[in-house]
Amino acid sequence: MSKGNRRKRGLASMSLPKKDVRAKVLPEAHVVLQMHALARGESMEKVASDILNAACLGVGYTERIAAERMHRLGLLGKTGDRQDCSPNITQQKTPNA
Repeated sequence: MSKGNRRKRGLASMSLPKKDVRAKVLPEAHVVLQMHALARGESMEKVASDILNAACLGVGYTERIAAERMHRLGLLGKTGDRQDCSPNITQQKTPNA
């Protein structure tokens, strides 16, 4: 996602520090990266970085870090944006089969 797209979507423009990694991939993986990059309008390096980060850290890692930072800075209010579930919803009985 380009910086312009991040601003349009309202995401913070700050980025996490990143380390440089060089990797060799199989020809089939290279083709897949090219297709993803073309479809997303991003560089192959950006797409490969996103895929590798998601595989190692889980999908949504950077968003969780951003949310934690916003919470620490007090940008989410005293209790954050979390809404607790009603006890009626979490304690529903399931019918026996």
